[in-house]
Amino acid sequence: MTKFKYRFATIKGVKQKFEKKAQRELAVIDLEINKKQQRIMQLKEIIKQNKENKIAEKHKKTDELHFYEKYECYLNEQLKICQDFIIKKAKQRENKLKELVKKSQETKTFEKLEEKHLADFLKDQDKLDQKEMDEFAVNEFSRD
Repeated sequence: MTKFKYRFATIKGVKQKFEKKAQRELAVIDLEINKKQQRIMQLKEIIKQNKENKIAEKHKKTDELHFYEKYECYLNEQLKICQDFIIKKAKQRENKLKELVKKSQETKTFEKLEEKHLADFLKDQDKLDQKEMDEFAVNEFSRD
């Protein structure tokens, strides 16, 4: 009995590598989004603490109040930059997800094709085996 050899095995392997690469890229984008979301939470907490400090101290100099205002503006600007980054990465993630779905479909196509080729191969092997058995049986019957 001969061994099954899938003729598109190298193509299937390449498709699987592309799919895994797309998965890794998607994971990197998700990681970047999560880091920025954590940064946004930190900035919001800092802004909250800044406001509480401003309210807590009743006797502040105008320089200190001015400093707190500028610092709050800076934090809000950083917050906006992080939010814009997340929006940009969300679009990238959506595109990568579409790419991953496409690559997964290509990989599955080659897997289904391999299954079909294997089934055909096994069917042909069964026919060959049956033919050999028939010949063997005929030869044995002829000898008797």
